[in-house]
Amino acid sequence: AEARAFGLCLRKVHGIGPKQKIAIWSVSCAEWLLCDLACAAYNWTSVSVYDTLGPNASSFIIADSGAQVVVCEEKTFIKVPKLLQDDVYASNPGKDLQVVVSLKRGADADATSKIKAQGLKVLSYLEMTAVVNPPEDTPPCTDDLVTIMYTSGTTGMPKGVMLKHQNIVSTICMINLNPSLQLSHTDVHLSFLPMAHIFERQNCMGLLAKGAVIYFASNGAKGLLPDLSVVRPTLFAGVPKVYENVRDAVMRKMVGFKKKLFDKAMAAKIKDLETGCGYCPIWDALVFKKTKAALGGNVRFLVTGGAPISKDTLQFVLCALGPVAQGYGATETSAAATLCMTFDLDVGHVGPSLGTTAIRLVDVPDMNYFNATAEQYEGKARAVFDAGKNKSGGEVWIGGPGVSPGYYDPSVNGVKPGVPSNGMAKKTAEDFFQEDGWSWFKTGDIGMWTATGCLKIVDRRKNMFKTSLGEYVPVEEVEKTYQDSCQYVDFVFLPKETKVAYVALCVVVSESIGSVMRWAKDKGVPGDERSVVASKEFAQLLFDEFQAAAKAKKLQRFMWIQHVRNIHAEYQAPGYQEEWVTGVQCPNGHIEQLLTATFKARRTQLDQYFAPNFAKMYPDRPADHILP
Repeated sequence: AEARAFGLCLRKVHGIGPKQKIAIWSVSCAEWLLCDLACAAYNWTSVSVYDTLGPNASSFIIADSGAQVVVCEEKTFIKVPKLLQDDVYASNPGKDLQVVVSLKRGADADATSKIKAQGLKVLSYLEMTAVVNPPEDTPPCTDDLVTIMYTSGTTGMPKGVMLKHQNIVSTICMINLNPSLQLSHTDVHLSFLPMAHIFERQNCMGLLAKGAVIYFASNGAKGLLPDLSVVRPTLFAGVPKVYENVRDAVMRKMVGFKKKLFDKAMAAKIKDLETGCGYCPIWDALVFKKTKAALGGNVRFLVTGGAPISKDTLQFVLCALGPVAQGYGATETSAAATLCMTFDLDVGHVGPSLGTTAIRLVDVPDMNYFNATAEQYEGKARAVFDAGKNKSGGEVWIGGPGVSPGYYDPSVNGVKPGVPSNGMAKKTAEDFFQEDGWSWFKTGDIGMWTATGCLKIVDRRKNMFKTSLGEYVPVEEVEKTYQDSCQYVDFVFLPKETKVAYVALCVVVSESIGSVMRWAKDKGVPGDERSVVASKEFAQLLFDEFQAAAKAKKLQRFMWIQHVRNIHAEYQAPGYQEEWVTGVQCPNGHIEQLLTATFKARRTQLDQYFAPNFAKMYPDRPADHILP
């Protein structure tokens, strides 16, 4: 009723017609979800807005989408006057903002006055939803846009992923039909991830479809533990970074005998997992009961998505917290395109495709990936296939009713005439194509099929560096190998300089600083956190550990660290990721976002941030070389 009342007020009183854009600029809350439902009911397109996409991103999104209405929480409402004066907004010919809705009763008077002075209406959400009238029937069609979700990517301005009603509904239906999840009206969910991301949005929509109860965390992820003890959810959904933080928090408390006992329990349960047994009654009762209680003690399964999860973290979650449903997909595929069953204990894949999803693996000859056997390549194609050199797999292409039609371009998809292109029509042509009535998305991931018909992601097509010696370096694979192998580092970055030289690493020490300082005390290395991390002794420790990891993982020799000087280490206070998402001062004089909102590396910006260290890391590079 509240969502209907909100929609009716905008439609009847303020004349917002079908297929218009309604921007939601707020932290996750019940009102966010209700406004989104109102958009779906009244055939409007909701537009997700959030500040972590970078400086001026909110201005760009509201103008680029042509939103007529923006719904604001208290903190974002007072930013609207500045947004209206922002050159990014003011200079965009697609801007069409007419109404600002405040979720807070008694909105800031100064901001209200300034907004009205620009000729815009200011409305109160509480007043709009106080009067309940018979709803107007304006049902959408399956091909109507239900939302435009702006994603950061790793370069450039945010791009708006268009999703239709059929995209969202088809994915929700297949998730709810998954036999291992068995969602029902008895389920309880505590939402703390951003609703502006497709992962949490689909979590909530799927649970609503089953009549489940949804609570919203009182202070986001920061205030999660007290809320968990009160709500006691039956399922827990998090991105890999959340689970990494849980693992690190648990391991920091494990010292002495506790650590020996925990390590023994982990080893025993991992062995059980590898043999297909997910239940270990002795260790579950002695050790893992306490870790499970931290989530409220009522969680029957966990969900991970939004980014790849490491094998070590996934094993920790399976052992210490419970069964895991791991999804693989993107905003462009309405979240999940594949889903692991919760009873699947193999940590090496991302599960089979959903019932409405088709997946192709397409040859990538320049990376030596071929989705075929040597026998299949006999004859004319045999010239490009070398069974001794090439690898099984290909680029993952995803098609089906859950796949987006493409990226929003106001010159093609907008309702306001005469607005120039933002370049996304070209990007759509590069990343999407239509076939047999379906939309297909080229993910850029390299995958292969397992013997059980599950998809395994093994590489990334776009993140490959070719060295001056002609060798391809799989960036994320190398970074992951070194990061997962060393207990003393929290972040590993392989710079673009590798393209003209050799592998070197920039590493960040943060949450693991306790272990580093204990090592320093034991070895007699003096100084505070920053000086210890920057010391030659610590660099030598990292070098030795990285060498051992490269040998254990059987990396090719050109992927090994050649010398201790090829490592740059620096200390960042715990929680630094939030600052890196918002933006930090870089040597080029600009404020740069170093991570996306989901903590993925923005490689060009990280290269700029670490650039002053490259001279000592790459002493043999050409003297006149300049970072591109």
